[in-house]
Amino acid sequence: PAVADPRGRQLPWASFSAADLATRLADSRPDVRERAQALLGELGDAAVPALQATLRPGSAAATRQAAVWTLARTDGPAARAATRSALADADPSVVHAALQVTSLWRDAAALDLLLPRLQDSNLMLARIAAEALGRIGNPRAIPALLEAVGRIGNPPRSATGTPESPSSRAWEHALIHALIEINHPEPLRARLAGAASPALARVVLVALDQMSAGNLQAAEVLPGLGSSDPVRARTAAWIVSHRSDWGADLAGHFRSELRRPATAPEASAALAKQLADLAKSPAIQELLASTVTAASADARLIALRAMAGAGLKETPAAWLSALAAALDPSGGAVAEQAVATARTVAQPKGGDPALLAALARIGRQTGLKPGLRLDALALAASALRPVDPGLFDFLLAHLAPQQPLPLRTAAATTLSRAPLTPAQQLTLADAMRAVGALEAPRLLPAFERQPTEELGQRLLAALEKSPALAGLNAGLLRPLFAKYPAALQPAAGRLITAVNADAARQNARVDAVLAGVAAGDVRRGQAVFNSDKTACTLCHKIGYRGGLLGPDLTAIGRIRSERELLEAVMYPSATLVRGYEPVSVSLKSGESHGGILKKDAPDEIVLATGPETEVHLARTDVVDLQPGAISPMPPGMDVVLSPQELADLVAFLKSRS
Repeated sequence: PAVADPRGRQLPWASFSAADLATRLADSRPDVRERAQALLGELGDAAVPALQATLRPGSAAATRQAAVWTLARTDGPAARAATRSALADADPSVVHAALQVTSLWRDAAALDLLLPRLQDSNLMLARIAAEALGRIGNPRAIPALLEAVGRIGNPPRSATGTPESPSSRAWEHALIHALIEINHPEPLRARLAGAASPALARVVLVALDQMSAGNLQAAEVLPGLGSSDPVRARTAAWIVSHRSDWGADLAGHFRSELRRPATAPEASAALAKQLADLAKSPAIQELLASTVTAASADARLIALRAMAGAGLKETPAAWLSALAAALDPSGGAVAEQAVATARTVAQPKGGDPALLAALARIGRQTGLKPGLRLDALALAASALRPVDPGLFDFLLAHLAPQQPLPLRTAAATTLSRAPLTPAQQLTLADAMRAVGALEAPRLLPAFERQPTEELGQRLLAALEKSPALAGLNAGLLRPLFAKYPAALQPAAGRLITAVNADAARQNARVDAVLAGVAAGDVRRGQAVFNSDKTACTLCHKIGYRGGLLGPDLTAIGRIRSERELLEAVMYPSATLVRGYEPVSVSLKSGESHGGILKKDAPDEIVLATGPETEVHLARTDVVDLQPGAISPMPPGMDVVLSPQELADLVAFLKSRS
């Protein structure tokens, strides 16, 4: 039903007293209530008695709550006293507002009223009371805040020691944040020494770590790393992980840890992670380098893994020297990890000569495992001068389709970077006839150097009959053959035209439909997008709605033209979006699976095969993994939709910017 005078314009506002305005806080019209609040706020202290009267029992809870928020507009002792009286209200919503206003104004006089609220049965009110105590900043609140830690209980904990339960996590955060804001470390430090509760020790340590006056020392934290209690140990590890400024103290501790006998794999991994997190410290960098060169095999492995996980933009010179020394030509676990670490650390421009030489030596050791040799060679390719015949044959042999994918990839990477002789280039060109679609693009850079007519002819002849041609495109071939003599250009042009033949036909069809895109309607296009006919939302998200199998289209119109959008709808396999490329996985059982690669880990491969379906494949069952040419998005949308619907859909997608 219609509301008479919904904005209250017919009311005699100019003649209203503070009491009159206070009664309007109960008005059913929102605009009237808001105007009354604004006018009461302008009256300041003069409005406080009327608002205090409104807070008495008898008024509706919503009206009392509005009175509290109105008092927040006035800065003065009377308004603060009236707000404090609302802390005893029987309705939680009124108390909630009073706590918020008390916190907002940092009302020190409310301290004794707030302390009991930390034990309120309503945890939300208790959290706001803790927030208010922190903002007030009186150290008298510290004992009550620490006592309230007991309410956390004993919930499951994350890897950093944080409670996993949302309510426990929020409560812990409220207490820690209050202690940080009070910024008074002495009472906390006194409680730390005798803290029997792991939860209490955690709260104290984190607060001391984060407050500006905390001055937390390494000696207060390091004992916790060896604690049998997971809360203490995880909290100590989290604090240590961002305390590279404790480098010297930490180096001494971790030196002792690395000297201990071998521990469980989980403990070794945790130790490597801690060292990686602290690797910005020069003392830790020195410790890792010395451990790699002179320690037990287990300690060397931990140090090498820490180097790999450090993610430093510039690798310390001592690390590069240590890596070179760890590359024992006899192989072994340390050498394998050293190669893996060398793959992840940053090297100076042109590479470190000693490290490259050591990697090349590993690659030339015929008695070592092929995987180790190929990984080392891929890193040292530029230093392979010369690529001797035996090594070249070894690399060629590992391009064979029956070789595992990682070995083929490493061999192709090495050959693409190595300084091959002209004769070796010709042999590699002939081999392109049999390489797979995944390796062919990787190998093309090998033919950019010394582009003779003979090399070009051999390469063209091989590619024309290669199954890998389907994995190549004009964008890769055209700049490559542009480097070759003019006599070769007609033949190269024919190959590129053949690669583009299907694309040319598709382009003509897209151009024909594109002519009508200007007449597209955004609203109709949205209906097409959300319709069962297209089912776009099963795989694509716009805003917070839609699936995750395909790219997020929330802002697609900002980065794609109308033509690109239309081509993607009509011919989804013509252009594959980076990160959403399909792959095909062959298994030992003879089965094959296709989908979008979601995880490629040492132990498993995960493929997304549909909007809500995934296939988990054990890495040990995988024979081959190849790039797919067919997008999971179904083709034929230009048949399902009319030209007008296509135009509308493209108009809608283009509007998403």
